[in-house]
Amino acid sequence: MKKLIFTVMILGFSLIVVGQEKTEDKHPIDVKFEDCLDNDSNYTTSGMIDCSQIAEADWDEELNRYYKLLMGVLEEDAKAKLRKSQIKWIEYRDLEFDFASQMYADMQGTMWILEAYGRRINFVKARVLEFKAYYDDYTINDN
Repeated sequence: MKKLIFTVMILGFSLIVVGQEKTEDKHPIDVKFEDCLDNDSNYTTSGMIDCSQIAEADWDEELNRYYKLLMGVLEEDAKAKLRKSQIKWIEYRDLEFDFASQMYADMQGTMWILEAYGRRINFVKARVLEFKAYYDDYTINDN
């Protein structure tokens, strides 16, 4: 019965975090995250939190990669604006994470910890996808 409950939690959590994309359409970080959650040893709250922390770190690494790619192709004026925008985004991110952590900490049940992580992951992932779109647009236009 416990395994069934954890399986349902994992499936629900996976859908919240990565959506209902086909495997071939999924980002490698999302696939790695799902594989981590699918591992029998991670059918615990602690295991799911570990997987979530890894996914968040991976998305943060991807964010830094796209930021550097953009900074490598933009003109100086655009670089300055991107730098300023990213500083403000980081401030906003930190405030949002503080809020979500507090809100979910005040709720009953460990599932809310996982919900907070899902929101963190999606928040950073959304910024990555914005940067990727900017980079793709810029490099398509450059060719």
